[in-house]
Amino acid sequence: MTISDWALISVTLLAPILAVQAQKWIERYYATRDRQLKIFKLLMATRATCLSYDHVQALNLIELEFRGKSIKK
Repeated sequence: MTISDWALISVTLLAPILAVQAQKWIERYYATRDRQLKIFKLLMATRATCLSYDHVQALNLIELEFRGKSIKK
């Protein structure tokens, strides 16, 4: 077997694994974005009533959902 045969075998085995990992990354990205949009929409919907339970809860979630990339999950 030549080097090209081994390369073909390894690519054939690694391609599905890499595809699944890429899909997981995309799903995590969209889940994070959805949570952030939910908080933003909730804050905009309850901005006139600052003492509502939903407004206070959304304010408390800002630090968790909008943190920078320096903090690892």
